[in-house]
Amino acid sequence: MRLIKIAAVLLPLVFVSFGFYLKSKQENEPLLLNLIFSSLQNGHYNPSQIDDKFSEKALRNYIENLDPSKRIFLQEDVKKLTNQFKTRIDNEIFTGELSFFETTYQIFNLRIKNLDPIFEKIMLEGFDFNKNENIELNADKSAFPKNEKAQMNLWRKYLKYQVLSQYANKLENQRNAKEKNDTNYNVESTDSIYAQSLRNVKKSNNQWLDRMHEMRRKDHLSIYINSLTSLFDPHTNYYPPKDKENFDINISGRLEGIGATLVQRDGYINIVRVVPGGPAFKQSTLGAKDIILKVQQEGEEAVDITGWRIDDAIKIIRGKKGTTVTLTVKKPNESIEEISIVRDVVIIEETYAKSLLLQDKDKKKVGYIYLPGFYTDFSKSGGRTSWKDVKKEIEKIAADNAQALIIDLRNNGGGSLNDVVQMGGLFIPKGPIVQVKYKADKPYIMKDRDPQTQWDEPLVIMVNEFSASASEILAAAMQDYKRAIIVGSPQTHGKGTVQRFVDLNKMIRNSDIGDLGAVKLTTQKFYRINGGATQLKGVIPDIILPDFFSYIETGEKEYENALNWDKIDALKYQIYSANEVHFSEIKINSEKRVGMDSTFIKTEQVAKTWKKDKDNTSYSLQLDNYIEGLRKRKEQRKFQNNLFKKIDEFDLQILSMDLPLLEADSNKLNTFQKWQKTLQKDHHLFESLQIAEDLIDAQALTQN
Repeated sequence: MRLIKIAAVLLPLVFVSFGFYLKSKQENEPLLLNLIFSSLQNGHYNPSQIDDKFSEKALRNYIENLDPSKRIFLQEDVKKLTNQFKTRIDNEIFTGELSFFETTYQIFNLRIKNLDPIFEKIMLEGFDFNKNENIELNADKSAFPKNEKAQMNLWRKYLKYQVLSQYANKLENQRNAKEKNDTNYNVESTDSIYAQSLRNVKKSNNQWLDRMHEMRRKDHLSIYINSLTSLFDPHTNYYPPKDKENFDINISGRLEGIGATLVQRDGYINIVRVVPGGPAFKQSTLGAKDIILKVQQEGEEAVDITGWRIDDAIKIIRGKKGTTVTLTVKKPNESIEEISIVRDVVIIEETYAKSLLLQDKDKKKVGYIYLPGFYTDFSKSGGRTSWKDVKKEIEKIAADNAQALIIDLRNNGGGSLNDVVQMGGLFIPKGPIVQVKYKADKPYIMKDRDPQTQWDEPLVIMVNEFSASASEILAAAMQDYKRAIIVGSPQTHGKGTVQRFVDLNKMIRNSDIGDLGAVKLTTQKFYRINGGATQLKGVIPDIILPDFFSYIETGEKEYENALNWDKIDALKYQIYSANEVHFSEIKINSEKRVGMDSTFIKTEQVAKTWKKDKDNTSYSLQLDNYIEGLRKRKEQRKFQNNLFKKIDEFDLQILSMDLPLLEADSNKLNTFQKWQKTLQKDHHLFESLQIAEDLIDAQALTQN
């Protein structure tokens, strides 16, 4: 089929071309698809050619996203879709057709409907755990079932595996209790344990089936669209209205609502957590395990939300600051209460920077800042931002006379590009932080222009495989300047691209269509000041510490459609030559410590075991063999859990300026102290402290 490209002039024509799509939401679907692909073809950093090759990938991607475990579709379904649409999807994208989507949607729903009696029959027949057979749990190593008989056998094995897992675990727990003479353990017969395991698996799979039945057309459409957009690159996605709202909450760390975490369970909306300091926490008796039966807005009738989907329930429970919502809840003791809560801004403290003062037997004071993300609040002027919060934490750390600073970017997935530039400026007089390039344009240099620094003392930055995007920019810039020693896993995530949201509603004139959501597309790549991209390669730390993921492929390079690595011209920048002199010696000292540290030696062993286990995805369904494997896995977990023990000489103190505020709020103090106890077992942090102390000593030598 012919290659179809969108000319750059098509985007403005969208405003006048689709004025007739006004009636039903279904009629808006071709418009939605056209708007998204207009945005991608005109705005994406490296837009894909929409041709037969794209069509073939799209077909495969959508089927895999709908059925990642290959237990729903049959081979005949895949063959039918392939024969009919392998080279047609590219044309449908631009003509507004949705024949492939419609056909797949119908087949999927039919197959889900057919699973009801299959489940019932399998669970009724029960399982023979003496039969020696295996199950392969890696779908990439399996094919779709040939026919319904093969599908039933596949599900029989899968359900058998689930029942066996619960049954064997309960048998083992009971055996251990008997060996320990634990009189508090309620010993049950094997028949009772088996029956209970059957009930649990039947219940959980029926709940899964219910969720599949409840999937709406718009849910399927979102999966379909994202199966197409992800072929451009892994970070280009369509966000329906509710998903975009949740994204904004995650990046700002604040929302307006009642401050509770909800989950859908057994047809009810359950409270799993009340956010400390939030409206529900301050104003009501709402608690974990409460079930919400009804929701009432001011001046309106209460709405029964039994059986509602979680996203629909959240939509009516959330609301503007200052408004009141009344919840009818069932308490764990079965009592029914009506609880009225005035909605307010809910601050999700876990998303914000926090700090401590670290010491060991040497008594050198080292500040520690944990930064979970580069957050910023776009919703209002003067909103909370990560770089300003880090600046405040540094001020508090400096007030306690710290001699060095550790910034922890482990598991930090990134966020605001502006914040990382501002944050980098806290540690250098002034200069470039990152180069940002859009398509064929010359790179734009983002600089710190403020000659003032917030922290001039030694700096250590911690990273791991899950430090991505903005985290990698900060680590790379400080590494290129020789301003900080980067410590962590063999490589960071390798996400070197920039995304922006396009509000699809602003691309049409008609306001009667409803909220179409937004598309997040990759518009730029960023490069280090030395010219190299962080894309795919990430940042390689100056000092590498063993961790459990050391031998497992992680990060951007795992994605099939990730953009490539490349290099542009380096910038002129002034390195901290004094640091460069000492870094090699400090690295040698760390390698000696790690090489003699039993915890790190054992961590290396576990990492190799994880690699082996990841490759071995076949499990026995014979009881004795499964239990033997279960015991080995439990021993391994026990070994891992006991690996990181409390480090006695590791002293973590609350900063002087934080102490009065925490002591005034017992809940915050308790949460903070739990965090302290967790960090006291963190050997990576303790080694980073040793590195920071070496930097302090090196600086003292230089000054002398």
